[in-house]
Amino acid sequence: MENKKTENILVAKKDLSFLYYISSNNGFIFVEILIAVSLIGIVFITLIGIAFSVLKISDSIKITNQMDFLARESLESVRSFRDTTTWSVDGLGSLLSYGDSNPYHLEVDEAANPPKLKLVLGSETIGNFTRSVIFDKVSRDLNGGIVLIPAKKWNELYGAKIVFAASCVQVGLCSDDPNTRKITVKIVYNEKTYQVITYLTNWQNK
Repeated sequence: MENKKTENILVAKKDLSFLYYISSNNGFIFVEILIAVSLIGIVFITLIGIAFSVLKISDSIKITNQMDFLARESLESVRSFRDTTTWSVDGLGSLLSYGDSNPYHLEVDEAANPPKLKLVLGSETIGNFTRSVIFDKVSRDLNGGIVLIPAKKWNELYGAKIVFAASCVQVGLCSDDPNTRKITVKIVYNEKTYQVITYLTNWQNK
């Protein structure tokens, strides 16, 4: 009887050991599955983030290219306007309003024969873009170079000598160039601004 009891106890222990082994293996498999699922989830979320970033960058590049096209288009139109008008009569030298507060845009004057470009005060809206052409007078230093320093900076650079001067012209450090104009084409899309700057001269002397 004792031998049978001993055998039963041994069998029972073996069964328990086997069950424990199976239970342990199941536990490890469950943990491994959780880890694998977590890793897959992390990779998936990362890929989604990258995809959204790529789309956002692609949209930004597309918008920037559109803004650049609109700006360059206006610059070419201004050049054409310069070349088909008389500078000081009806051209760039005859403008009365300058600066950021007086933007222009170009339109085709259908009343003219043949039709030609004309400058109109105010910005224009093209789809979701706002386009402005800004003209500024140009000053040149004593060596003939274009002065790029804003008037408000003169006092900081030259001290008391220019305290009451609005520009370098008033203190004899430069002079206005009536045959050169600074052109800034500004494109605005939502909160994004893109601008292109160039200088045009009265190269035909007319």
